[in-house]
Amino acid sequence: MSQFYHFPSDFFWTTKIKNHQGIKNNFLHQIENDIKTLEKKPDWCCDVISSFCYKKNFLYDNFLVNSIVWEPIDMMLSSFPNNYWQIKVPINSSISNIWYNYYNGTTSSHQEQHHHRPHSFSGIYFLKLNGKNTTTFYNYHSDTTFERRKILDNVKEGDVVIFPSSLMHQVNFFSGEKISISFNVSSTYSIEKKYKDNY
Repeated sequence: MSQFYHFPSDFFWTTKIKNHQGIKNNFLHQIENDIKTLEKKPDWCCDVISSFCYKKNFLYDNFLVNSIVWEPIDMMLSSFPNNYWQIKVPINSSISNIWYNYYNGTTSSHQEQHHHRPHSFSGIYFLKLNGKNTTTFYNYHSDTTFERRKILDNVKEGDVVIFPSSLMHQVNFFSGEKISISFNVSSTYSIEKKYKDNY
């Protein structure tokens, strides 16, 4: 008997945010004003202005969080095959942190390769995107035959991408202007019950 097993670890999932225009109208101006209060982190190997080290309370707004975090995550989990979470299923989740990144349209704009461990899921919402996106995901393997990388050059403004926090990614040099909102979600799990009955 033959069997093919796919380890459910390295993936990303994208969807369009249905409330995007309303979100942009409500939050873009706030972020653009807040950007003026921040400077680039000199100890980061990147060229980006980020609120990562600061808690911006306006980003925890219920409308925003429900629209770009919880509704997409529910959609993502419910769209997986029934046996995809046969080892672990999330039964409870909370936002660990949420922040924005600003790429100012210079040819040097980029962010170094990194991951978001020890969180469970992470996401990037493209609030403003002028130009072709250069976010790249990597699936490393000890045998280069199985290594893969994927550039998200087909995402559009208003899209969100969700992925396991352990997945390596970076923003390659980007000459457009981009404001994204990123987030980390931490989950608890059950090994006994299926997702649809518990999440």
